Amino acid sequence: MNDSKKEPKFHFRTNVELKSILGKDLINNDNIAVLELIKNSLDAGSPKVDVHFKNIKLNEDQKKIYGSDKLFKIVIQDYGQGMDEDDIVNKWLNIAYSEKKRVTGKVLAGAKGIGRLSCDRLGEYLDIYSKKAGKPLVHLRIDWKSFEFDGKKVDTKDIEIQDIGVEVEKLPDDKFEQTGYSLRETGTIVEISKLRANWDEDKLQKLRHYLERLLNPNQTFGRNKFSIFLHAPGFGKAVNGEIRNQIFEKLDFTTTVIESFISQDGTEITTNLRDKGKDVFTIIEKNPYKSLKDIKIVIYFLNTYAKIYFAKQTGIRAVDYGSIFLFKNGFRISPYGDEGNDWLGLEIRRGQGRARYFGTRDLVGRIEINDSEGFFQEVSSREGLVENEVFNQLVNDKDGFFFENLKRLEKYVVDGLDWDRVPEAVLQKVRTHDKEFQKHLSKETEEYTLTQNAKNKSILSSLSSIIRANPKTTIDLDINVELIASLIKDEQEKANRVIKDFEKYGESKLNSKTLKVLLDVKQKVLKREKAEAEEKAKEAEEAKNKAEEEAQKAEKARQEEEEKRKKAEEDLQQQVSQNLFYKSRINIDVKELMLYHHDIGISAGTIENYLTVISTKLKKGKDISNEDLEKYIKKISFEVNKINAMVNFATKANFNDASKKIKRDIVEFVAEYLDNVISDAIKTVDHRDLSIKIYNPSKVQFETSFIPMEIMIAIDNLVKNSSKASATEIEVEFKTPNNNQLEINFADNGDGIPSKNIRKIFDFGFTTTDGSGLGLYHVKEIIDKMKGEIEINNREQKGVEIIIKFSK
Repeated sequence: MNDSKKEPKFHFRTNVELKSILGKDLINNDNIAVLELIKNSLDAGSPKVDVHFKNIKLNEDQKKIYGSDKLFKIVIQDYGQGMDEDDIVNKWLNIAYSEKKRVTGKVLAGAKGIGRLSCDRLGEYLDIYSKKAGKPLVHLRIDWKSFEFDGKKVDTKDIEIQDIGVEVEKLPDDKFEQTGYSLRETGTIVEISKLRANWDEDKLQKLRHYLERLLNPNQTFGRNKFSIFLHAPGFGKAVNGEIRNQIFEKLDFTTTVIESFISQDGTEITTNLRDKGKDVFTIIEKNPYKSLKDIKIVIYFLNTYAKIYFAKQTGIRAVDYGSIFLFKNGFRISPYGDEGNDWLGLEIRRGQGRARYFGTRDLVGRIEINDSEGFFQEVSSREGLVENEVFNQLVNDKDGFFFENLKRLEKYVVDGLDWDRVPEAVLQKVRTHDKEFQKHLSKETEEYTLTQNAKNKSILSSLSSIIRANPKTTIDLDINVELIASLIKDEQEKANRVIKDFEKYGESKLNSKTLKVLLDVKQKVLKREKAEAEEKAKEAEEAKNKAEEEAQKAEKARQEEEEKRKKAEEDLQQQVSQNLFYKSRINIDVKELMLYHHDIGISAGTIENYLTVISTKLKKGKDISNEDLEKYIKKISFEVNKINAMVNFATKANFNDASKKIKRDIVEFVAEYLDNVISDAIKTVDHRDLSIKIYNPSKVQFETSFIPMEIMIAIDNLVKNSSKASATEIEVEFKTPNNNQLEINFADNGDGIPSKNIRKIFDFGFTTTDGSGLGLYHVKEIIDKMKGEIEINNREQKGVEIIIKFSK
């Protein structure tokens, strides 16, 4: 007989000790245990979770009365899909069974199905009340001590975990009401009592700080917002309330930051480098990391001033906060980024004699992973990730995704900014913690060893090596055109060298605006060389003296003209209010007309560039993809909107440049633009009267930063949309729910929007009229850019209301 075909006689057995091995012994941190239960709520589809600590200061734990109302308890309640009896018996009580492993196409915060045993870590008793849609409420009761035989003369080798019974019952409503809890249609309540740890105020605050750092400030890659609320009666705001990761929200000071994102399909990497609030470059490249997708990296360089701002805005010194945090599916993975945790080896790398490298004190940032396929695996203790091949592609210190971005940032800061060095006198004030210096520190009072012009020259000299790009794998490259244009002020030899560096990318890879500026600069350099040669030929002293004399006369005449102009402006200001727009036509001088002509010329040139690109491809017989065509149409449409808005306000506005960001009362601006420009300029399609009523403009104030041109484009498109919908009346109302919020309600009495089209109304190219379908698309783009929100309140057959919200 073949022994290989014999029936097996021996099997693995599940000893009762398994409960502790996978529970309180494995999950050795109370905060991690609480987090595991919160993750379960998130994965159950709950929009929020409430964590209650009850009877902290007055409890009967010492009496060991199971079920007492005064037992010290942790209660975690969610409002997700809930569980029925089958889920409890066949899934929840099935150790290591994970429903999450069987769910495809959904990003889940939990992982291996053993988080349920974190309840054992927290307390001796467990009660779960859960309700699934259309099913009776179920109650699970567990006494964890019944699985333990410590100190008892019992041989446990033959006791299996399934030998210990637990109670599961369907609970009638009247009996459930006696618990003092309430459930809506669905949800789960986890009650843990007779806690194993003493949760005092210090421990509760540490839990709050732990959870704050665990939440991704980017709100989990488009997942619906998930909120966590902590409730501990008898303690103050330091413990209670909503838990949010506000650290990165508060990093609004201007420093140097690099952001890089691998697309969801894993084909492209988009990288943007910003310095002091201005883009330096944006590059789109083919993704060389075959196992990485849907990953974002954000790294801030903290110079001397940034570290002070960090401490002022967060109340925490940057050195005490941590460095580079890692978030997976919305939650931070500990201990990555904790104070003193150099998981990326930055200090080791810097200590290898390379002063050009950053250490943990120079950086703060995050890595965000959206791992729907489970490539990044957590270790069983929930502290860290398994260092597999995918993990190495992310953080390998030679060519990993993180370090490729870090090297770009290092190159820019070290070679371009010379570390943003500050004078020794400033450093001395920082070392001595000069409170008066820190109090009055602002962007305007910052001092640096190098001037900005010197930095620009240094940046330009090494820009190609900073970008570190391969032209063959580059899809698109956009460089700050102001930076390029400043080449004309630099040495011609250096200018020609920088231009040559970027000509290798070719016209198809360079952003059209970048290419145009490069060609313009090149022509200016040639003209300058020619002009200098001609200037050297002029040796006649008499001609030189005459030129100086004429220049003096011209300067004197210019000064006199300037004084007259200033006086005329002062007289005008005494006669009219300080409105942004004047009802009567303003006489525009030649200089101001040239400014408008210049701005319109830029927009027209941009449109011509896109049309040229399309025309060139057609002439060469190249196909234009729908994606590229859509991109060109979007940009051309936006430039047309700019020209239309400029024509509307050109004779009424006292602005020299409506494309520059200003900070002032946006309510006043919108109201006056509607009253003094739109009311005259707008005409309905069939020449009907279209009245505009404005409510509360004088009662509501909301100062913020915005670009006038963009606001005017948004207003123009909203009014035109109402006109096309046969509206005869538009009502605009300003509201402030609180000091930090503004609502602008824009309602008309037109034809409304069919319900089936509501979700598509802001989509590119979608229209229910004879329009282009770009108006509301541009409105949403502008509001999103200002970090605002826009909503539709549809009132079919009676018009539509658009609600725009801004927050400070």
